[in-house]
Amino acid sequence: MKKGMLNGLASILLFFALAIPAHSGITPLQSEIEEALICLCGCGQTVKNCPHEHCGFAIPAKEKVLAYLKEGKTKDEVMELFVNKYGEEVLATPSKKGFNLLGYLMPFVALIVAASLIMIIIKQWTATGMKDEEDTLEKTKNDFGSAIDRKIEKELEEMD
Repeated sequence: MKKGMLNGLASILLFFALAIPAHSGITPLQSEIEEALICLCGCGQTVKNCPHEHCGFAIPAKEKVLAYLKEGKTKDEVMELFVNKYGEEVLATPSKKGFNLLGYLMPFVALIVAASLIMIIIKQWTATGMKDEEDTLEKTKNDFGSAIDRKIEKELEEMD
């Protein structure tokens, strides 16, 4: 009985040991660099997440990143080497300088402009509504109504 339980326990441990993926040897810095680079194969993913098994760009790029890191290069140096070779299109996020700075600022500028326009439109609508209401009240001040209205008012007063 104990032997069967031990065999079962050993089988379960073996199953979990095989289910745990082996350490891939990728350092956090290498992973961070691969995540900061766009795969230029056309998939639109980062080098780290390229879905193609035999990608002509991601696989060599990963190897180059690893080689540069083994040479002792920093993240900035590796990124600069890729930008020099492939241009800024290889970056997952545009640099925050020059014309690219507009990509970071324009959403906020557009939001402020849109909010200002909405406020102006609402103020104009409410001003027009108030003016119309004031004009209507001026016209109804001296309006005593029709003969039927007067008759109804007279009958209501008599009922009181």
